[in-house]
Amino acid sequence: MSPSSSRYGRPGSGASWLVPRLAGPLLILGVWEIVARVWLEKRFLIAAPTQIVTELWYHWDSYLPHIKVTAAEAALGFLLGNAAGIILAVAIVQVPIVDKLILRMSVFLSSMPLLLLAPILTLMFFGEAAKIALVVILVFFPTVIATLVGLRSVDGTMRDLVRSMGGGRWFQLWKLRMWAAIPWIVAALRIAAPAAVLGAMLAEFFGADRGLGIAIVSAMSGLDTTRVWTLATLATALAGGTYALLTLLSRVVVRWTPLLSTGTRAADSARFTGAWSRFSVSVISIAGIALLWDVGLRMLPVNGFFVRGPLEVARYLLGMGANGPNWKLVFSEVPVTLLDSGVGFVLGTLAAVIIAIAFVQVPVLERTFLPSVIALQSVPLVVYVPLMVIAVGRGFVATASIAALITLFITLVAVSHGLRAVPAEGEDLFRVNDASSWVVLWKLRIPTALPALFASAKIAVIGSVIGATVAEWLATGRGLGRTMVVARFKSDVDLLWAAGVVVTMLSVLGYGLLGLAERRVLARYAPEQVYG
Repeated sequence: MSPSSSRYGRPGSGASWLVPRLAGPLLILGVWEIVARVWLEKRFLIAAPTQIVTELWYHWDSYLPHIKVTAAEAALGFLLGNAAGIILAVAIVQVPIVDKLILRMSVFLSSMPLLLLAPILTLMFFGEAAKIALVVILVFFPTVIATLVGLRSVDGTMRDLVRSMGGGRWFQLWKLRMWAAIPWIVAALRIAAPAAVLGAMLAEFFGADRGLGIAIVSAMSGLDTTRVWTLATLATALAGGTYALLTLLSRVVVRWTPLLSTGTRAADSARFTGAWSRFSVSVISIAGIALLWDVGLRMLPVNGFFVRGPLEVARYLLGMGANGPNWKLVFSEVPVTLLDSGVGFVLGTLAAVIIAIAFVQVPVLERTFLPSVIALQSVPLVVYVPLMVIAVGRGFVATASIAALITLFITLVAVSHGLRAVPAEGEDLFRVNDASSWVVLWKLRIPTALPALFASAKIAVIGSVIGATVAEWLATGRGLGRTMVVARFKSDVDLLWAAGVVVTMLSVLGYGLLGLAERRVLARYAPEQVYG
């Protein structure tokens, strides 16, 4: 059995290939049409698919300029962000002395709320460059994490063999690590495709005259429901189409499955890095980030009215406001956001793992329902949040559900890839011994997928916190998301930055806790992935 067939199965032909791929989307379209026409017609919250088709038929020329702008921003940000992510991952692997600082800086930057990032980028860059920069920031971190998993997945015996023959670190990189990383990089690109489109649209919310994002804002202001959902459908088609192309690319390009590593050397070396050493590195990294934050704000061409440094944020939190200590004003909302994002993250992860296993065990389910999952992930939050509120109300369930949806897609793509990234020889060994597909799943696929699960979880925990704060802003009017929006509305820059930094630290804390769990689990099942 070849790696290709092991991962993807043998493609069918004719109706057996086409019907499963059409069944899911057609079912969704049918339900959508009925809901829009029967239950929600008078609420002006959703347009039916037939209305969207009619709108595009008669007014296509008015949509095309917006598509071109958003597609160009997303494409350039996608290319630059993924290139930066791959280069950064290579630097972390090749120069281990800087990996902690670089990785923590990347986590910190990726965890910053958009309400903080957008004004800074607008002041630093001009025109389209600011929007592209935001896309780069949203895209590059998942690529860093996925590429690191791939670069570290090389078999330990092969590394020792190359080293014994005089091959240095760069020779190992080009001859071993990069080949092993290719499947993981392609998986990261698939995750990044919807993120790039949504990032471009989010950037347009903060200032643009053309693009799908600003067009949606304009249509919502004019209560033009049909135009809002037509624009959202175009955004979904753009993100989903890119994902589909990258999926085809993965089937053509990805013919290499990294072997299971013994990982003995990696496990032994990791053993000497104790808790005190890791704590010291963490303290130094945090101090370095604070220093770079302060120096960067002083050197970059940004207006001091819109930004705050670490000392200014600390002074504000320790100071007194009209309603008492400032820290109480901020930290009183932390439990709300923590519960919203935490429950959403756990539920989204569990759902993604269950769905990924179902997709691998019953491939027809993947062909039937994956397009619908991709479409749901690609719809802008501002469009489907009102529907979520109608369905479950303005409260905890709505916010947790949105955080779960963000977590679901990231984890589903990564875990599905990890479950399939088993060595063909290992799978054949189980088959020869008449092992059932469930035995292969439990004994081979799940242990092999653990690095992918933790990698996606570290990405998704950041997304769940950001998603929860956005949902709090749009739907529930509570939590740190509400605090930041109120502060922005009142031009209270100190409160905005204090709340934003606390949101960032929640994401960093979640990432760190998952890192600790990852070390303990992978030390047994994938020691080559344990580092630092």
